[in-house]
Amino acid sequence: MLFYKVTADVERAVCFQDHRERQEYAFSSQQKGEMIYQQCDRNIFLFLSSVGDGRITAGVIVRERELLSTALSQFWQAMGLQVGHCRVEEITLKAMRAMLAMAERGDYVADDGEVLEHFGLEELADRFRRGLYFCEHLLREEKGKAQLLRMSAEMLCEGTLSPEIERIFQGAARDCAWGHPVHYLVQSDRQKTRERMAEILLTALHQNDRIFSRRYCSVVESGSGLLQESALQALYDSCEGGAVVIDYSAEEEEEGEYARIGAGNIDRLCRAMQAHKDRVLTIFCLPRSRSRIKETFWHHLGNCTLVELNEEVVFENRAKAYLRERAKALGLAPDRRLYRAVNGSQKGFLADELNAAFDSWLDDHLKKVVYPQYSGRSSISQSVAKAKAKGGAYRELRQMVGLQEVKTVVEQALAYYKVQKLRPRGGERVERPSMHMAFLGNPGTAKTTVARLFASIMKDNGLLPRGTLHEVGRGDLVGKYVGWTAQVVRDAFQEAKGGVLFIDEAYSLLDDKDGLYGDEAINTIVQEMENHRSDTVVIFAGYPEKMEAFLQRNPGLRSRIAFHLPFADYTPEELWEIARQIAQKKGLQIAPAAREKLTSIFANAKEIADFGNGRFARNLVERAVISQSSRLMKMGLEQISPERLAVLEPEDFSPPPSVRARVKIGF
Repeated sequence: MLFYKVTADVERAVCFQDHRERQEYAFSSQQKGEMIYQQCDRNIFLFLSSVGDGRITAGVIVRERELLSTALSQFWQAMGLQVGHCRVEEITLKAMRAMLAMAERGDYVADDGEVLEHFGLEELADRFRRGLYFCEHLLREEKGKAQLLRMSAEMLCEGTLSPEIERIFQGAARDCAWGHPVHYLVQSDRQKTRERMAEILLTALHQNDRIFSRRYCSVVESGSGLLQESALQALYDSCEGGAVVIDYSAEEEEEGEYARIGAGNIDRLCRAMQAHKDRVLTIFCLPRSRSRIKETFWHHLGNCTLVELNEEVVFENRAKAYLRERAKALGLAPDRRLYRAVNGSQKGFLADELNAAFDSWLDDHLKKVVYPQYSGRSSISQSVAKAKAKGGAYRELRQMVGLQEVKTVVEQALAYYKVQKLRPRGGERVERPSMHMAFLGNPGTAKTTVARLFASIMKDNGLLPRGTLHEVGRGDLVGKYVGWTAQVVRDAFQEAKGGVLFIDEAYSLLDDKDGLYGDEAINTIVQEMENHRSDTVVIFAGYPEKMEAFLQRNPGLRSRIAFHLPFADYTPEELWEIARQIAQKKGLQIAPAAREKLTSIFANAKEIADFGNGRFARNLVERAVISQSSRLMKMGLEQISPERLAVLEPEDFSPPPSVRARVKIGF
């Protein structure tokens, strides 16, 4: 499927006396477009989008590009237009939808949805409706063989990609893009590298008429189980004459539910590819480490031929030569600091790693050698790395009672996130791990409070764009009917974007009888965690035992959680300190003589399951304030001094009935 925007200069401007005349002209253009549509066996649709002073804009949807020139001439002739300069540019489906919507508003198209339906594009009208995430791309300016080979060499892909470019340019140009002798498998541990390799490959294929469309679609599948056959069918139909790039970045799961979901996804992808293999080129992209997933693809692809393209791993001498060539290309003299990252190393290097090392050297070299007047200036990354965590939320977290293990892990998480943000674009050897967390603890252990503070800390330290906490439970994530839940979950992620999504009692998602709603919610959560891994942190919270069982049931979810924070029950001494701080915030003091009584109450309370931890301490203080009021009123107003108003005495504190029953009396 090809989509074009046509801008034409007309010798005689189209003018209208009134609205009725303009509407008649629009209806006439509809009839001419419908006539050509029928004459060409419904393989091309032309419509006017806008009519201006001496210029007309039209849109074209066509299955075979050979129809375009003749159909355009017929359309201009039928409309009585003398066309001068005419510019035809290929556009995306998204841009075509916008043109159709504008045409409908101007009465140049009767129903834009009906047009999409005629070409089987209505499935993609709502890109999320069928659980398919795809992006459209247009190949950029044409590049010659020499330039493409140079780009391949710069990526250290001379062993596989460069020979394939040579083979592509050996082929003779054809009149129609029918049949593909091979499809491709691109392997790299960096998604950006996989994307660049695919774009270089598609550019070579387009220049040699192996594909006719500059538009191609990419799908990033992370193993969530959301792929639907109807959506894949519609996607491939829309890419006839072009290409589909499928980046399968799912983790390799052990045997079980998620392994079966992954195999099912691969089966659907391969069946869609094979059904369209003569009309649509497919490029599969995999991380290098996914050997088992690669075998699964091989098992499902049967009689298809795949050409494997890999980036090379180079060692010390070749790495030095690569760095040296980069320096010489800029007219700079290499020095020993340039080779610091590779000297004496036994490990292999990828192009991204070497480029990151070169960029670091170049920054240092420019300041110390080329422009020594800036030698004392630190880079932003160096300054950020040295900076301590800041903000009121961070100070508040440090002042919270107990939670020492939680504070340590939060410090580690901050350092980790900071490193991820500072890492050079090409510096990662492997895919960036997820940034999501699980808070495991009983009620009242400050999980929600820490999550709220953590969101603010991330914002204060420039690690998230927003410091908001969006708190949800089962009722906020499960739709009323089957099929609704996925969109409800996506809406929750959209609401939390840039901040923290806090899912309390996450295991309750699986509470429905047959598991349909909960499984749909979890599958969508996994997908959205991948889609928003760089701008949103998801925190799951709940009882330790239930959370552990929940994660055991969903290993795909477990693999995406980077940090597991245990929130232990508070000790009696910690609960005493919490009570003291709560009273202090109310402008009150707890008499020292009350300390022993309170720690005894807390020790007894801890024997009761789900006693409430910090909430129990808060309730105890609030009841004490009420008891103090009754005690003071019995004294008479003349005896109530400001000092007595500000102190909670031992007799003001009494345990609730559930705790009182546990206090032993007598021997």
